[in-house]
Amino acid sequence: MIGFVTLIVASFVYWLFYNSVISNAQKHSLVLQKIEMDREDKKNEENLISISNLIEGNRAKLSSYFVSEDEILNFITSIEGVEKFTNTSISLSSINNDINNHINTKVEIKGDWLNVNKALRLIENLPYSLAIDSTNLSIVEGKWNMILNIKVLTIK
Repeated sequence: MIGFVTLIVASFVYWLFYNSVISNAQKHSLVLQKIEMDREDKKNEENLISISNLIEGNRAKLSSYFVSEDEILNFITSIEGVEKFTNTSISLSSINNDINNHINTKVEIKGDWLNVNKALRLIENLPYSLAIDSTNLSIVEGKWNMILNIKVLTIK
């Protein structure tokens, strides 16, 4: 009888130790998962901070790609200034603002073939967010004549 009671008590104590070990192992596993999640969160936070710093530096640069309403004259002189570098004649006409915050302008470039193409490349590479809607190319009196319809995004 004493042996049987000892066996039952020993089994009960074994069961208590076993459950205690399993419970501690599960808690330890949860703690390790939490530590790993904290490390990943810290790494993500550092990545977001570096992205934020990069964006902050580029935010000022981004606003220079749009033409504000008080800098329309600078945009026009930038286009007209291309003729100095290309030995062409450039004239702007029908400059207007549309309802979608775009400045629409018609640009006419006159000159020899190489210089007209060079002027087009320089206009395309101006530091503004612009789109050339259409082009018309012809020869008038032995000179190439290119007409561009340009849209540039403007901000208020």
